[in-house]
Amino acid sequence: MDPEILVLDEPTANLDPRGTESVYGLLRELARDDSRTIVLIEHQCESLIEAVDRTLVLDGDGSLLLEGTPKAVFGENPQLLRREGVWIPEITQLALELRSCEGWPSSTSLPVTVDQAVDGVGDIVAKRRAEWTGSDSQSSDAGGRPEGCVDQSNRGVVRADGATEPEVSEGATMSPALEIRGLDARYGTPKVSEPVLRGVELSVPDGSFLALVGPNGAGKSTLASHCVGVRSPPSGTVFVNGRDVTTLSSREISQRVGYVFQNPESQFITESVRDELAYGLRQLDFDTEEIEQRVEQTLERFDLTGYAERNPFTLSHGEKRRLSVATMLVVGQDVLIVDEPTYGQDRANADALMERLSELHDAGRTVVVLTHDMRIVAEHADAVAVLVDGKIQFHGTPADLFADPETLSAAHLSQPP
Repeated sequence: MDPEILVLDEPTANLDPRGTESVYGLLRELARDDSRTIVLIEHQCESLIEAVDRTLVLDGDGSLLLEGTPKAVFGENPQLLRREGVWIPEITQLALELRSCEGWPSSTSLPVTVDQAVDGVGDIVAKRRAEWTGSDSQSSDAGGRPEGCVDQSNRGVVRADGATEPEVSEGATMSPALEIRGLDARYGTPKVSEPVLRGVELSVPDGSFLALVGPNGAGKSTLASHCVGVRSPPSGTVFVNGRDVTTLSSREISQRVGYVFQNPESQFITESVRDELAYGLRQLDFDTEEIEQRVEQTLERFDLTGYAERNPFTLSHGEKRRLSVATMLVVGQDVLIVDEPTYGQDRANADALMERLSELHDAGRTVVVLTHDMRIVAEHADAVAVLVDGKIQFHGTPADLFADPETLSAAHLSQPP
């Protein structure tokens, strides 16, 4: 097959960063062929933005909101796009923040690529240098920063090797909420099987925010499923708050740990969004008034009020993901394990989901996120574990991981944008 028109709907969903870049590399090659038309449907397209010649943005009602070149759409309308919940390139976001600090002129459009940013910074520096020529150099001695800029100098502790230790929630303690000892797992039949986990050792302190990352097929979801007793390991032990998970009933596990599956539909068991949110509360014997109150609050918080009576299976993928996360958060367990929380979400809903998880973490809950999104690791996690070929290859701070190119390469990871 050699079609003249290719329509791709989020082709890199659930791929690790290396897999994503492989797909994007192929699309860049195809885009050089003027005889071929490519239509890409994406929430985030900054890695391909230099190959894109036309951008269409739809609003929440499916109507055309903006159309034009990436520079015209993203560089001239960042505030509108943010209000609509649309992802904008990180370099555009950075320039927008600089503009708020009077560091980027309001008279020019914002950059959407690194090259555009470099050119823009060069123009700004040249203009400022011309303004300063012949001045009394008072500005160079002022020692301040433009009004509106935020002082980030005290965020984290800078170590001798240059890495920055992330801040740890005040609710975090050193006692483990989850402890995994010598965990093995295999897929297949007793006669023909392949190892998935190989003697995994991992301790997750109570009140921490851990990102579990690694290439596709590394065993992340398998490891998470063992933490909630979905699977029984052939060898090894998982402890939840000091209790062997195999000694706990399903009810006891659900009271302690909330688990959001990678595939939202794997969780749905009722015929309406409202009942889906209420189900876990009913199983744990919450009273009717408390159930109604929690359900209404959760519907509103996750922008699901208008879908309360809908069958969960009829929702869009993004709506299903929000519901699957909401069904776990409504109960209020001390430990939350979330597999790819922001997949399929626009910027507004992704930010809202992560803000909610961060609020729970700040309140002392333990949060474990399985993700390929390095933004989540950089912005939210206080610890990160890297799983490669069924083994923990790294366990430390995000800063140390991003300073370790060998581990990043082995795990098919990349630096955050």
